[in-house]
Amino acid sequence: MVVNGHVYVGAKDELVADIHESSLETAPNPEIYVPVTQSSDISGSELIVRSQLPIEILGPSVMRTLRSMNPGQPATNFVSIQSIVDRSISPRRFFAVLVAIFAGFGLLLASLGIYGVISYSVSRQTQVICPRDGHRALIR
Repeated sequence: MVVNGHVYVGAKDELVADIHESSLETAPNPEIYVPVTQSSDISGSELIVRSQLPIEILGPSVMRTLRSMNPGQPATNFVSIQSIVDRSISPRRFFAVLVAIFAGFGLLLASLGIYGVISYSVSRQTQVICPRDGHRALIR
């Protein structure tokens, strides 16, 4: 397989489609996973570790392992995939909450308006009904 002028030899399963690398808003690009032993350029590489352990426990263990392989390994920032996804969808979530608040406010105003119209209609009918009943009482 040839990618950006480099020839990679590996399994067919290493080519992956639909990777939203920067955000969910952008179109996905095809990606390829390459073993480190087949690539001379590892700048910008990311290490993904799947674990049930919290980051506070897993981070130092991973750093010890990386530093045992490369003592000059600089300190890195560990983040969970959930926090990356949350950060990516936070603008959508904000606008959804904002729309829900305005929808609730609109529903409140509409219900107050309907209440006002019905209340006005009922008050006008009572003014019309009362004099008639009073007039009939005087005639009898």
